[in-house]
Amino acid sequence: MAAIGCGSTAPAPQVAEPETESLRDPAIPAPERPAARDRDRDQGSAFGERDVRWLEQREALREEMILRENSGVRRREPRERSVAESDMWSPCVKDYVRAQPERARRALTAALARYVTSCDADQRVVLERPFAGGRHRRAGSDVFLVGTFATDRRELALRITYCGDVRPRADRAVLVSDRTSWTSLPLVFDPDSAGCIAAQIPYTESLGRVVRKMIEGREASVRFEGPAQYEDITIGDEVRNDLRVMLDVVEALTDP
Repeated sequence: MAAIGCGSTAPAPQVAEPETESLRDPAIPAPERPAARDRDRDQGSAFGERDVRWLEQREALREEMILRENSGVRRREPRERSVAESDMWSPCVKDYVRAQPERARRALTAALARYVTSCDADQRVVLERPFAGGRHRRAGSDVFLVGTFATDRRELALRITYCGDVRPRADRAVLVSDRTSWTSLPLVFDPDSAGCIAAQIPYTESLGRVVRKMIEGREASVRFEGPAQYEDITIGDEVRNDLRVMLDVVEALTDP
């Protein structure tokens, strides 16, 4: 046993120096370590899958937002288009439309977009005839509703025009829808500027129901009765649409 005398100090413990590359025996190979990218791949494989799922979800949300934005643009187009058309209306037309309830304003806007419109001497709105430009309509022979609208009253009629052999003239019109038909009272057909004949049937609620059935039926036409044989007027898609917008106006003004 060594004696520790006064003033003597204990020797400091020896601490082993950490092994470094410079102290490693070069004859002993270094332990194998995974490459950095392999280590990152092994440690982050689960996170990578989450990344893929997140990107897929983000892309799906992005596509949904695009669809919503596009659908919003389509919903705004009718309003923007109707505003642009209203700028071209005559003052009396604007005043009349603005004075109507919302449902009637919408119906009138749709009809005014399809009809030649004017104001008469009494500042009444006159829907004269459907536009013909760009339509696949039969030349001459036609059927459509015309109307004059004022604050206190309205007058409508179903106008039927026939072009062809007009001698002798027809005296009645038959509205045919599928297997049902409606025959008018005797009509007076007058010649027009195009050399055709035309007559107007005053609008009534019963006539409105017949016309509505025509445009909703599978097959519809207007047949003429008289001393001679006449060609029928076929109610095609364009004619149906013109009749429909006017019927919508009448219904909206009657029951706003």
